[in-house]
Amino acid sequence: MKTKMNTIKKIASTGMFLVSLSALAQETPMTVETIVNQPLCYGNGTGQIIVHPIGGNAPYTYYWSNNAPEDVNYISNLAPGLYTITVKDAWGQVVSLTYEITSPTAVIINGSILPPSNKNATDGSVDVTVLNAVGTPSYNWTLANGSAVASTQDLTQIGVGHYYLTVTDQNGCTSAKDFNVFAKKPKPVTGQTINFTAGNVVQLGSVYPNPAVQNINVRAEENLEGFSVYNAYGVKVYESNGKMMSKDESNILLKSGVYTVYFTSENGEQSSERVVISE
Repeated sequence: MKTKMNTIKKIASTGMFLVSLSALAQETPMTVETIVNQPLCYGNGTGQIIVHPIGGNAPYTYYWSNNAPEDVNYISNLAPGLYTITVKDAWGQVVSLTYEITSPTAVIINGSILPPSNKNATDGSVDVTVLNAVGTPSYNWTLANGSAVASTQDLTQIGVGHYYLTVTDQNGCTSAKDFNVFAKKPKPVTGQTINFTAGNVVQLGSVYPNPAVQNINVRAEENLEGFSVYNAYGVKVYESNGKMMSKDESNILLKSGVYTVYFTSENGEQSSERVVISE
C-alpha cells in the first residue's frame, strides 16, 4: 500500500504549521472484474464485454483495443475476435486484460426426400435432421407463396412442390432450407425399358450455414455434374468448375441477398436450395 503525504507549510508570522485535512491519502491496489457475454447465434455480432474496477482510486480511464470511448466500461455488438481493455486509475495504476469473443456453431438442417409415386400423388414425404440446435427447436413449413403447411419436424403425405422450412432453436437462432419435391422420372436409355419404383432420394446437395454471412459452403450429397448459383433476379452469379464427388464441399463468397443453388446429378436429376446472405 502506498501513502502520499500532503505538504506541511509553516506560516512564518505566527510560527504555526498548516496541514491539509487529508494528510494521509492511501492508494489501494486495483483489480478488474469482467463479464463476457458471448453471441448466442452464428453470424450475430452481439458479443459484449463489461469491466468493473475494484480498488484503486477513481476516476478510471478505459482504453479499448477497438477504439471505444475512454469513458465507458463496456463495449457491445462485438463480432468474433480478440479484444483488449486497459484500465488506468487516477494515480496511474494500470491493469490490462484480453478477452475472446467466439461464435457458436450454425444450426444445420439436413433432409431426405421420398418423392411421390407420380406427379398427381400425395404419398411423398421429407425426413429432417437438425444439428447444433439448442433445446427443442420449432419448425415452420411454408409454400413459395408463404402459406403455412405444417409445424412438425417432418412432412408426410405431400405432393410435388417447393417446400420451405425454417427452424428456430430456444436461443432464437434460425436456419432455413428448401426442399424441391418432384416425382422422380427414369432417365431414358435407348433399346431398354426402365421400370421405376419410388424410393428414398437424398437431396442432391446442401448449403450451410443458412442464413449465412458472406461465405456459404456447398456440399455434394451425391456425385454431381456440378451446381450453379442464381440471384433473386434469375441471373447466374456462379457456376462450379467440373464434377463433384459425394461429400465434396466448395466455399463461395457472395454479396448480401437471396440466392438459389441448383444441383445437377450425374444422371441429369436436379434439386435446388434457397440461401439467404446477410450483411
